[in-house]
Amino acid sequence: MTPVALSFGGNLGEPVETIQKAIEYLRRKGILHQLIVSSFYRTAPWGGASGDEYINAVVVGNTSFTPDQILVVTQRLETRAGRVRTGEQYAPRPLDIDILTFGWLIVESDSLTLPHPRLRERRFVLEPFCEIAPEWAIPPDMVSVKTLVQHCDDPLPVVKWNG
Repeated sequence: MTPVALSFGGNLGEPVETIQKAIEYLRRKGILHQLIVSSFYRTAPWGGASGDEYINAVVVGNTSFTPDQILVVTQRLETRAGRVRTGEQYAPRPLDIDILTFGWLIVESDSLTLPHPRLRERRFVLEPFCEIAPEWAIPPDMVSVKTLVQHCDDPLPVVKWNG
């Protein structure tokens, strides 16, 4: 089993329900084991995009799947939730799932980069990640998530969702 961290987000439809269903699917199908799920957080769209606030969460767990297998499954979940890939990088979406880290692998391919290339820049990912795994070490320098939060320059406020 390999430790894996995934981020979930969405701002179209019912994002809390959509994220919960996606997480439950990954658990029920045996793709992720020993899951720890963060609280849900609200944030404005990142990267200057327009649209409704996003709901975000992070999940850590263990898997026997490969990174490419996880990617295929998560992209199918996004499509089933109604995500249409328009090529616009920060377009509104019902569901977005990113693989943040996969063990201590470093991968750079056309389809996948690990750890996630913008993980260190995004407070909306780091805050929920830190809630559940503050000492998780991020390759290649193995800096803890807690340290990354402390040094994150992202100005967007991240607020716990109280739904």
